[in-house]
Amino acid sequence: MGKKVGINEIDVMDTAMETLFAAVEKEDSVMCRSGIELLLSAFDIEWIQKVKPSSFELSFLFMDAFHIAGMEHEPDDSKAGIFYRNVMEYFYTNMPPELSAQFQMKVAELFPEIKPAYYDQDGEPLYDIATVANGLGVDETFVLESGYTVAKDEKDVHRVQ
Repeated sequence: MGKKVGINEIDVMDTAMETLFAAVEKEDSVMCRSGIELLLSAFDIEWIQKVKPSSFELSFLFMDAFHIAGMEHEPDDSKAGIFYRNVMEYFYTNMPPELSAQFQMKVAELFPEIKPAYYDQDGEPLYDIATVANGLGVDETFVLESGYTVAKDEKDVHRVQ
């Protein structure tokens, strides 16, 4: 059985979430970092490794906060790195198809360096897996599961100039 969340952790989590909502709205990087660090301070690494966001709205909030704070490339073994990758993995693996376009627009907004590498014959964008994974700070497997369309056969695609 996992660790139960106590009253103190709930108070810290509530304060951290209030901080994150305000920080993202203000686009305040220092406040975002403080909110993330406060949230992560209440829990041990085992809990963070298992946590999943309870909604896509929270996933978007965490993505925004990590990006504004410049924390999307934290070390893989840090609490922040593990938490960020869990958020991204949850989002990738549970995203309904109708949210895929909204998610890709959000990623384009937050990570303008992630651009299509090719277009197929119908004009649909195709992405380089390594570029997307590196830009998001996630594993290439997550990118493949996220709904990004990748070029598989270069004879049917057109390179972006």
